[in-house]
Amino acid sequence: YDDYVNVVSAHAGKDMSGFFAKYAKGTEDFKPQLKECFDWLGLEMREVLTGNLCETHFGYKLVEQADKTFVSHIHPNSPAAFYELVVNDQLIAVNGFAVRSDAHRWINYFGLFPQELTVMRNGQLLTINIKPDGKEYYKHYRLHRIDNPNRNQEKMFEQWRSKQ
Repeated sequence: YDDYVNVVSAHAGKDMSGFFAKYAKGTEDFKPQLKECFDWLGLEMREVLTGNLCETHFGYKLVEQADKTFVSHIHPNSPAAFYELVVNDQLIAVNGFAVRSDAHRWINYFGLFPQELTVMRNGQLLTINIKPDGKEYYKHYRLHRIDNPNRNQEKMFEQWRSKQ
């Protein structure tokens, strides 16, 4: 970690340890900083939903291995965390429908209604009833050019793009 901070500081030409303490180790929201940087280039950052309700509205991610589906991530303070879904739980069924390699299809099919998940945890079958809380988790972002960039934004964007 310290080596990384030192390399970034050397390239920035100034001490970046405060930045890393605030954003990498701390809990400060870095989106305002990104917005400021992107604005300089005439870009804006837009939130995009993933299309996977388990990620966006229930707060957990899935990974498929062979024809088994496992919970890979749990967003803190999400319904998945509240209803005690656990990383590495194997998803067996959604509302009684067996899951093979189609878990997202079933979860999306039942939508934003409460869902009954059957999971295998440490060799034991468990039923977890989970419902969304109205918040969004695991947001994705896309960059878009603003409609009418000023001359400085055009210049900065071209300089930035030429370094790619």
